[in-house]
Amino acid sequence: MIMTVFERTQEIGVLRALGWRRRRVLRLILGESACLGLIGAALGMVLAVIGLRTLLLAPTAREFIDPNLPPAVLSLGLILGLLLSILGGIYPAVRAAALDPSEALRHE
Repeated sequence: MIMTVFERTQEIGVLRALGWRRRRVLRLILGESACLGLIGAALGMVLAVIGLRTLLLAPTAREFIDPNLPPAVLSLGLILGLLLSILGGIYPAVRAAALDPSEALRHE
């Protein structure tokens, strides 16, 4: 997210110059972070289920691996992925919200 903010400094400067408040820029960056985290956690859950099913194809793994993932484990993974992505997006969001529009527009 910090790289996204760095690459989009001019865009954020234009938004701030057009009248976006700091709070709105903060919500924009945190929203993007939350969406990316949610998509990543959901994709991770799908890959985990596929990986378990693939491991069950091996004859030696059938006795050691339980192929059923409880819904509580999947929901905990989804919640943790979402919370960690929001936590990771706080610093870039605060940095983007604190940008001075004139300085951001001069950034190359």
